[in-house]
Amino acid sequence: IFGYQTELYIDRDKEAICLWVLNQINFASEVYAKFLNGICYGYLPGSTVNYDLLSDQLYYRMVAEKMAELHTLPIDEFAERHFNDVGFLFDTSPCVLDSTLKFISLISDGLLDKAIFNGSGDNDNPENDHNRFPSKEYLIEEVLFLRKLLANAKSPVRFCHNDLL
Repeated sequence: IFGYQTELYIDRDKEAICLWVLNQINFASEVYAKFLNGICYGYLPGSTVNYDLLSDQLYYRMVAEKMAELHTLPIDEFAERHFNDVGFLFDTSPCVLDSTLKFISLISDGLLDKAIFNGSGDNDNPENDHNRFPSKEYLIEEVLFLRKLLANAKSPVRFCHNDLL
């Protein structure tokens, strides 16, 4: 994802590391260089995935298999094998809740007060109160609740495509 202010929600240093990790397991092209304002990586020939392509049994099975392979990558073992020798500390802790908090922090104050689920824009009608988005404070409370709930989860940490953010 590129464009104006995308650096607010995408950690470009982490993105370069994740692209390197993905290259090591043949999921991405080679990363050649990381600059202050970008990343230089190789080109992989192909085309954009569309509905028709994903409806083809050959392709949807391949995509499902590759996603399963990615989401079962034992990231702790991978980091130990590839990073310990060079003295690089790779954070393998779960990051989805931290990323969610970062996304919530980027929401403009008052934006959710104006938004409603049905998108009608009729904010003055008290009957629509049940359709309003929750406040930033409520969303933060939900994430903190999930963090507490999942703190002692026995599930192993795995790599996820959202880790690129």
